[in-house]
Amino acid sequence: MKNDLAILAVRRLRNLGVIVASLLAALLLCEGVLRLFFPQPIGPVQFVVDSNLGLLPVPNQRGARTLPGVYSYTYSNNSIGLRGPEVGAKTRPRILVLGDSFTYGIGVNDDETFCSLLQQKLPSYEIINAGNGGKGTDYELKFYRTVGRGLQPDLVLTVFFENDFTENQAEIYYTRDLTAKKLEIRKPAFTNLSLYHWLAEHSHLVNLVKSTLVSKMSDGRSAGEPRDDELTELYLSALKSEAPKLQAFYLPPSTRLNGSPEEQAFQKICAHLGIQPHVLRFGVDDYFAEGHWRPSGHRKAADLIYSVIVNSNLQGLG
Repeated sequence: MKNDLAILAVRRLRNLGVIVASLLAALLLCEGVLRLFFPQPIGPVQFVVDSNLGLLPVPNQRGARTLPGVYSYTYSNNSIGLRGPEVGAKTRPRILVLGDSFTYGIGVNDDETFCSLLQQKLPSYEIINAGNGGKGTDYELKFYRTVGRGLQPDLVLTVFFENDFTENQAEIYYTRDLTAKKLEIRKPAFTNLSLYHWLAEHSHLVNLVKSTLVSKMSDGRSAGEPRDDELTELYLSALKSEAPKLQAFYLPPSTRLNGSPEEQAFQKICAHLGIQPHVLRFGVDDYFAEGHWRPSGHRKAADLIYSVIVNSNLQGLG
């Protein structure tokens, strides 16, 4: 009897070993296929959950991210999760730049972002980069109300990307009457484990799963749902009424540089609100293959934004 139980236990352990080995082999195969054919951006865990703002770049983080064959860059976030240097006591006029991953500067080093280049062009001003990937106008309004206003900006720039319509329709931050919502975003407990952080820096498979989960946490309208222009206009109108000297910029994707329904809709919204939109339209070569700007795109954006500030008589800030 004891021998039968021992044999049964050995068989079960052997079967378990086969299952574990097969699972590991499958994971390694997926990892290899992704590395060869569908590489993912790898680097430190990028976001923490903020009770007011949801997913926010990790404060006080310095790191490097790589998308093999596309880009490799280093970045640094300050103590409030904004890319760039600390924001101390105000000693000169401030320009606050709101936007998504283009504004943050995915793919380029700290000194190559258009915010950093704009700072070089306007040394008597302080440029604050408040870009946050995957966010829309509703987030910008929430950021301005909870953090941005306290930074005492003299000029606010909003950089609009076409998927901001989708992000806005997630209605994560506000109800239709602009009442702030209680955020329910939570990161799974395993994301605090050292092993998870190590895998995030080295595994393409883990980063594919992670990016999929993050996108689901902030999904906007479902496929086929009509674009809600009124909702975006509501957020932009509120931002215009609260932020000083708001300037709006539209950023087309590399696949639709010559106009799109989203661009036309944004132009129409701005016309309703009495805002002059400035289009950041450059060449396809100014974009990485995955869709973000190369350093050349950031240089051109800095040049255009600088010219807008100068030609709009906005230099007398403060």
